[in-house]
Amino acid sequence: MTEKTDRKLREVVVAQYAYRHEAEFAAGFLDEADIPYRLQIDDPAMGLTIAAPAMLWVRGMDVDLARDVLDLPPAVGPRVAAVRPGPGSSSGRGRRGALEPRERLASVTLSMVILITGRIFLSDSSSPVVMGTVAVIAAGLVIAAVVGRAPVSVRHLLRALSGDHS
Repeated sequence: MTEKTDRKLREVVVAQYAYRHEAEFAAGFLDEADIPYRLQIDDPAMGLTIAAPAMLWVRGMDVDLARDVLDLPPAVGPRVAAVRPGPGSSSGRGRRGALEPRERLASVTLSMVILITGRIFLSDSSSPVVMGTVAVIAAGLVIAAVVGRAPVSVRHLLRALSGDHS
């Protein structure tokens, strides 16, 4: 086996995640794209990887495709999903729909505000359809916070609400 072939078959870390569910979510995208992967998780805290991040490994020849599927910058090394990039870094901002921790907090906060406001102002005079719609919107914001992804328009709103004007 030549060195070039060996390099193509050798596994490399394509991404790192601070939370198990984020790593499993990303692995699902690779599975859907038929990209072989290995997920390495050491999480004695049942979800939060304290000692080491959850690592997603792929073959060297699949790195570029995996980065494309996971919407990672092509020339940047592995990332830790729950860590906000430092000044001048573009690793978190280039990903479509990815929410930063402050945006996730804004998402949960906005969902609570919507639920409470709906309960106070709409419960007596509104139909069940209106109350159901309010509940669905609030649930969608909570799901976006948990998953860490949101549609672009929602992400822009959450970015503004979180105080990040970049």
